[in-house]
Amino acid sequence: MDDGLIEFVDVLSNEPSEHVLSAWELMKGRHYQPILTTCSGLWRYRLGDVIAVKGFAPDDGMPVINYMHRREDNGSSLETCTESELTSAIISTAKQWIGQLSDFTAVRDERKMPYAFGFLLEIEGEIGNDAIMAPQKMSELLTTSSFEYRYAFWKDVIRKPTMRLVGKGTFEEFRRWKCDKAGISLAQVKVPVILSDETSKEWLLSKVIREL
Repeated sequence: MDDGLIEFVDVLSNEPSEHVLSAWELMKGRHYQPILTTCSGLWRYRLGDVIAVKGFAPDDGMPVINYMHRREDNGSSLETCTESELTSAIISTAKQWIGQLSDFTAVRDERKMPYAFGFLLEIEGEIGNDAIMAPQKMSELLTTSSFEYRYAFWKDVIRKPTMRLVGKGTFEEFRRWKCDKAGISLAQVKVPVILSDETSKEWLLSKVIREL
């Protein structure tokens, strides 16, 4: 490059963040953050992106990369999972470890730090004998399926999910409460996968009957 040198840091490495790699030191399947050093060597910039190495070009051996996402180093606004990842994970976990999932939402659980995805679950029927294992099993599932969660968990930005059960009929009651509060029809009320509204969060938390 005419305007500087591109090097890389392995985002999941145990090495100090100052340990940078050249392009020919990268490994297929690993995730890296590019670093730009100016020609003068006076300035080094973390570009903030995370890339995945797919392989290497046959002609010059340079890495073939996929752009993954923008990394937030402070962790405060790190989006660790998509809604579809959370939905798939909780449905799978509930089916195997808890029971028949009737409804759910997730809140940011900051009772302990680092924060966790705090799931509020309504279960139809009996609770499984091994339901207490569900938070750990879901964390393992997300670690496998989500690079962002795995990175955040490894860096102590997030801890394993928490799971609290609400009574039967809670989500139906919640929808009616939202209807009355907003003056809208029941059909217009959708329970979000991730609930950020503090008033709604407090309402649902008041209905918790058990924590796994």
